[in-house]
Amino acid sequence: MRAKEGTFRDLMTQDRQFQVPLYQRHYRWKTGQQEDLWQDIAEQDRALADGSAVPKHFIGSIVAVEKDADPLHDFREFRVVDGQQRLTTLSVALAALRNVAALDDPDQFDRLNKKYLINDTEPKGSPRWARLVPGDEDAAPYWTVLTDPADVSGHSAIVNAYRFFHRKISTLREAGELVPERLATTIGDRLALVFVTVSEGERPHKIFESINATGVGLTQSDLLRNYLFMALGPRSNTVYTQHWRPLEKALGVEGLEGLVRDDLQSTGDFVKQGDVYRAARSRLEPSAADLDFLEEHVKRLARRGAYYSLFLQPADPNSTASDLGLSKKALRHLAFLRGWGAGTTYPLLLHIYAEVDAGRATTAQAESCLEAIESFIVRRYVVDVPTNVLNRLFIAVINNLPQGEPIDVAVRRELSRDKRWPDDERVRDGIANVHYYSNGRAHQQRLVLQRLESHLRAEVDLDFDSAKLSIEHVMPQTLSEGWKKHLVDAGHEPREVFERLGHTLGNLTLTAWNSKLSNQLFERKQEILQNSDLKLNEHLAAASQWGVDEIQARSQVLADAAIALWSAPVPGVVTAHSGFDWTRVDDAVAALPAGSWTSYGDLAELVGTAAQPTANHIAHDPAVTNAYRVLSSDGSISFKFQWHDPADTRDPMEMLIGEGIEFDDNDKASQAQRLGPPELEALLDNVLTEVQ
Repeated sequence: MRAKEGTFRDLMTQDRQFQVPLYQRHYRWKTGQQEDLWQDIAEQDRALADGSAVPKHFIGSIVAVEKDADPLHDFREFRVVDGQQRLTTLSVALAALRNVAALDDPDQFDRLNKKYLINDTEPKGSPRWARLVPGDEDAAPYWTVLTDPADVSGHSAIVNAYRFFHRKISTLREAGELVPERLATTIGDRLALVFVTVSEGERPHKIFESINATGVGLTQSDLLRNYLFMALGPRSNTVYTQHWRPLEKALGVEGLEGLVRDDLQSTGDFVKQGDVYRAARSRLEPSAADLDFLEEHVKRLARRGAYYSLFLQPADPNSTASDLGLSKKALRHLAFLRGWGAGTTYPLLLHIYAEVDAGRATTAQAESCLEAIESFIVRRYVVDVPTNVLNRLFIAVINNLPQGEPIDVAVRRELSRDKRWPDDERVRDGIANVHYYSNGRAHQQRLVLQRLESHLRAEVDLDFDSAKLSIEHVMPQTLSEGWKKHLVDAGHEPREVFERLGHTLGNLTLTAWNSKLSNQLFERKQEILQNSDLKLNEHLAAASQWGVDEIQARSQVLADAAIALWSAPVPGVVTAHSGFDWTRVDDAVAALPAGSWTSYGDLAELVGTAAQPTANHIAHDPAVTNAYRVLSSDGSISFKFQWHDPADTRDPMEMLIGEGIEFDDNDKASQAQRLGPPELEALLDNVLTEVQ
């Protein structure tokens, strides 16, 4: 590795070309970053005009890999690893200056072109003509800016940057303050940078990770993409074009990051949002030199991305549902889970469809799993079970799925374990007594009622989006004098009745006439609801009055429908416990962040037991995630450590090193990175917030 201080002009000399690889993120600078740079340029330009002794402005570093030299030519080519946002912005700014300056002096066009932007020893349009070659979608707009500024159109980020600098420089010209040579000198010579060149053998992705770059922050998927494609080397363009780019276009930046995280979690490891890249790298690092392995990893991620796109947009008419063999019923379940906001299910769903992809499960079994997962979520919801543990719960299910058993049978059994999937009796009680309207989010309340309506219609699809239905209290939230009299006449105390039953499911329905119904007396509401086509309202239209008995009767009708629609758990599935509650140990180990470790003794002290039973529990319970981050007290990896999956050949030390743990010559982890009982206690204080 070589590092040298210099300027933009030092960097962009004749017979050099900087190529942005296809897999690098697109140009992303927005007006805010461009404005900051322009203010720095303007300050340096004023200093040159005044003759002031102002230090050069440092804009950061440019990291590039130099390609093998051509012995017959002096031409040098560099692949940009970091800093393409700066290189592109400065090149676009100089193109804008060139064009504005040429309005008064046409010779400025060629002068600035040859000095900063093109290699005039190469024919125009040849591969080596431009000194900067942006990648992928940025190439065409940059080429237009470089060669045909009169034809600049559209709203790409590069075109917007060109317009920004063209406008700023034009303003200087109109004010009589533009001195083209001086402004070019400012951009070329007064903006300092550090140019770092590395060879392929120096693992440039390591340098890329360590740079504390300014500008647009790197996402976890940015880091992973650069890691993968730098490692893929000569295959990078082909693999990127054929597999990664279509995946990124289908999912978007956030969707891709979600896929990577949930793909990691689909093997049974909990991964926090900010640890996605580290976790992915630690899995890939042992095979990073195997190009076949890396290419297959990208292909596998792309295949999983096809399923993941259905999780995110299952109703998309352009989806690949038919290619993947998903039935209309399966898509209905996926649409429900997406509408619910059940992203915590995605690791388990990916695991299920990975089994389908591998031929170890059928699409019918996967569909049965989807039904079970939907039922599990809704039944817990209607009985008001807290949702803040679902992420780890679904990951624990993955860890407990045995090989060789039909996956739908195994998923149903694991979801049923320890009564966490409410049975029919609990559902009846919940629908009758839980304050449903105060439970969860409004869209979840609507979804349950909509699914019940579809079920009552024998699964005839309705366009609920167009209907714009809202939830209506039959007995209104604000009791009018008429309603109070109605309840008193029926022998009830109004306040007590509403506080007990007003928000239960039996008193709620769907309607498009919420504003019309409002606090109307029951007879008027009934008159309006008689014109409703919804099956949910048939019971209301037939009632002669509305009070405790009617609400409870309707609750039972809806409970019957819910029990028929959302299947019951497998009875009697209980975990055999040793008598000690290991929950706090499991939660503490799961919460350990990448780059830290703890010991068996620390965990034992945290929960008030001994180190040996703690080690035994971690070694034998497959539901414990991040077990490799638990070491002996001296920082060594226990000689008894083994993965729960015998086929797992990952080296725990390599994984820990990949996450940032430092080991000494005796293979002992740094004590500075150890989390003791107080730090573990603090982690547990935050664990609920982290999983929500």
